[in-house]
Order: sequence, then C-alpha cells, then structure tokens
Amino acid sequence: MVNLSHSPTLIVVLATIMGLTAPPINLSVRPLWKSVVTGDFLRTAYAVDTSVMNTASVIGPVIATTLALSSRPGSALVTSAILMCMGGGALALAPISRDWKPEKKERGAQSLWRNPALRLMMLEGSCIGFGWGLFDVAVPAYATIENVAHRTAWVFAAMGVSSIIGGLVAGLLSKRTSSLVALRMSYLLWFIISIPIAFTYPGWSMALAGAFLGFMGGAVQVFYWEVMEAVRPQGSAVSYMAWLWTVEGSVMSLGAALGGIISESISPQFCLALTAVSIGLGNIVLTIGRARLKAANRIPTDEEDLNAQLHATSDPDLH
Repeated sequence: MVNLSHSPTLIVVLATIMGLTAPPINLSVRPLWKSVVTGDFLRTAYAVDTSVMNTASVIGPVIATTLALSSRPGSALVTSAILMCMGGGALALAPISRDWKPEKKERGAQSLWRNPALRLMMLEGSCIGFGWGLFDVAVPAYATIENVAHRTAWVFAAMGVSSIIGGLVAGLLSKRTSSLVALRMSYLLWFIISIPIAFTYPGWSMALAGAFLGFMGGAVQVFYWEVMEAVRPQGSAVSYMAWLWTVEGSVMSLGAALGGIISESISPQFCLALTAVSIGLGNIVLTIGRARLKAANRIPTDEEDLNAQLHATSDPDLH
C-alpha cells in the first residue's frame, strides 16, 4: 500500500501503522537459540547469527539504494515487503518458536520502571536515538541535494563493514577490562570521531568519516550490552531490552522527522552536527550517572559477553 501511495500524508500514516504493527522479530528470535543448541555450539550459533545480521546490514542499504534509483523505484519497497513476509512467516511456522517459554522472574522483584540503571540507560538511549534519527535523514538528504543520491549507499555500507570490525575488536577486549570503563572510554572516542562528519561531503570523505564512526559505534554496542547484561534484574533479558529499544526507537523516529525539516529549512550539515551533539550528551549522561551502573564495573562473565555480542547486532540502528 505504501508503494502505491502518492500523498505524503498517506505515506506517513501508513508508515506509522507499519511501525505500530511490526512484530518484534529480533526480540523473538534471540532467546530461541538456547532452546536449539547448547554448550560450545551456542557460541557457534551466536557467531553465525551475528555474521548473517551484520552482512545483511551492509548489503541491504546497497540493494535498497540501487533499486530505488532504478527505472522502477517502487521495487525497493516491494522487495522489502517480500523479504519481511518470508522471514516472519518462517519464524511463525517454526515449531521451536511456538513451543518456547520465557524465563521466570524472581519473586518479589521490583518493577523495571523502578530500576535506576534502566532509567539512566533510557535517558542515554533517547540522546542516541534522537541523534541517529537525524543522521539517517541527513545523509541521504545531503546526497540528494548535491545530486549524488547513489553515494548514500557508500556511506552506510562503509559504516556497516566497519561496525562489524569494531564489534569484533571490542569482543576481543571485553574479557580484559571492566564493561563500564570500556563503555565510557569508547563512548568518548565515539563522540570525538563524530565531530568531523559535519564537515564532510557525500563521497569518499563522508564514507571515510562514516567508517570511523561505524567502527567506534560497533565497539560501543558490545560494551553497552555488556553493561545492560550486568545491571538488569534476573529474568528480564527480553523485557529490559524491549524497553530500551522502545524508548530509543521512538525518539529516533522523532529525530528522523525533525531531521527532514532541519535539512530542508537549514541544512543537512547542521543535522550532522546535531548528531555529534547528541552523542556528546549521551556521554555526559553516562558520566554523571555512572554510579547507577556500578554493577557493570567488572570483567563480564562468558555468558554476559556472548549475550552482549549477540544483542549488539540485533538492530544496527539501535546502539
């Protein structure tokens, strides 16, 4: 229906409905691995899952951009719809997904909303979500204004590949340092690296800046989820992550909406600058509230390390 729509208002309405009705595929798939494989095979399954997700995040934007700029631009949405139907249908029909039961919560456990760490991470996630929403609109807007829309794929592909490398490097370091310390250090570097992208041009300079940004972003993702695994209450693996994604994703949508207005009325470069500001604000939030995350100020366990690397690739746009 979105593909057949020509009214901007109708497209926005349909996109909103799609977002509200979209099934939580990532949240649904992640817990299933422990029911399918165990022991050393679990690590292998996580590695395969991570590789597939990262590869898709690199190839997807390139294919989408190519189709959107072809003689049949609507084919990008059609292809996306077909792939989503295939994936969702396969998951729904799989016996393991129908038989899965969530882990039990501890008796007397406090509400997640009363968890200080969750509230802090929600605030930090709001900063990042807003900035990433601006970024996701600013890059294609800038490239379109300069009549080089095809170069959008260069930037996002460079970010995707470097994010994979950053995540792998972070995985090697995760057993050597405190999760919280690693997160704060990588976050600060992420902020510093994000500043130059506002001064780049859609092409090799923006792709290079995006590659550095993606590398540090991939590392931050791993350490971020390690911290989450350390501070969350037992039995809240899915719900904790769901609340973080809900808040961050909602604010990201707001950032994307404002990003279009700012890019049109002011400039895409200003949007990119605001992305750096948002990352800086996220760093400030973590610095001020680090006491609430003190449970993560230690070396992560093997299980926490595995879960963190898996969660870090759940959605490339969310931390």
